[in-house]
Amino acid sequence: MSSTPCTEFFSPSFASLTPPSHCSHLGPPPASEFHARLSTLGETLTALNASAYIAEPGASALYYANVSSSHWHPSDGYLTIFGENTALPHGSGTDRRLDPDNFSLFDCTASLHGYWSDVTHTLALPASIIPDTHLQIWNFVRSAQNIAFQNAHAGVVAKRVDDAPRLFLGLAGYAKYFTHRLGHGIGLEVHGDPYLNGGSEAILQAGHTFSNEPGVYIEGKVGARLEDCFYIAQNGSAVYLTVGVGGPASSPWKP
Repeated sequence: MSSTPCTEFFSPSFASLTPPSHCSHLGPPPASEFHARLSTLGETLTALNASAYIAEPGASALYYANVSSSHWHPSDGYLTIFGENTALPHGSGTDRRLDPDNFSLFDCTASLHGYWSDVTHTLALPASIIPDTHLQIWNFVRSAQNIAFQNAHAGVVAKRVDDAPRLFLGLAGYAKYFTHRLGHGIGLEVHGDPYLNGGSEAILQAGHTFSNEPGVYIEGKVGARLEDCFYIAQNGSAVYLTVGVGGPASSPWKP
């Protein structure tokens, strides 16, 4: 559970991590080797601009949603939705076809040594022609995510982190379309306490890990959610866990 500061996860020793059963004879790698592998993977993915396996407009959301059920399991959970279906905050994938003016939303989870990750990107293909109003919504959501991140630090009440981006989206005219909590605790479980919502009196502490996922959802038209996880470092500041693979998206075309 993420309600207890997970400081051991960020310590130099990974002795507490349990390897998967199929390689139980192997111990965890040294911290230096683990970080080197992670850095190399991040550099490779960034160089390849790898973000999602969509070939072209006309691709089926259902096909890509089902990729995670293949024998090689690229992730433990993979929500894929296109177009107006992106207005369903956690809707299921359908056989909706991707049009040139559509956003694509991918919500993925995966686990390593029992610890979970959770990331959502709303993106556009290189040749996509996204309506200006939809791009404006995406940029508002990106700003809201950044505002939440800037307000997250040790000692702050969790509901205050939720309040800040909600106030911003309200000033932009989209408050009623931000219909879910800002984020959740994540660690040994995908969703757990403490939550980043308007009712949480929890105090953020070093070692706490959260998702940061504001969104705007206009049913029948368009939706956008951006989710990256962060932890509270020993110095009290927030640090994105995705920083090694490029960090949060900078535009729909740079996810």
